[in-house]
Amino acid sequence: MGAQASIITNSKSDVLIVPSQSIKTNTDGSTYVQLLTKNGQTEQNAVEVGISSDSQTEIISGLSEGDTVVTNTTNGTTNGNSSSQNRSIFGGGGFRMGGR
Repeated sequence: MGAQASIITNSKSDVLIVPSQSIKTNTDGSTYVQLLTKNGQTEQNAVEVGISSDSQTEIISGLSEGDTVVTNTTNGTTNGNSSSQNRSIFGGGGFRMGGR
């Protein structure tokens, strides 16, 4: 016999979320994400975070729907025939804020 249970401690609707791996913390404790600009560059953007899970974090302020958040980066160098690359569960290298 087996049992399965889910414990939900908090829930919200109509919020902006990003993959938790995209949230970075400065040495002073402030949080930011990397945004992809229209010219293909990245920039740090301060954000205020809310509730989170292992995979997603609520953004209270600092982002707008439609912003493109960088979820991972790759190292341009290779060792021999292999390359080092992180993969996001959201696919690609960015997470586009939008839709409900």
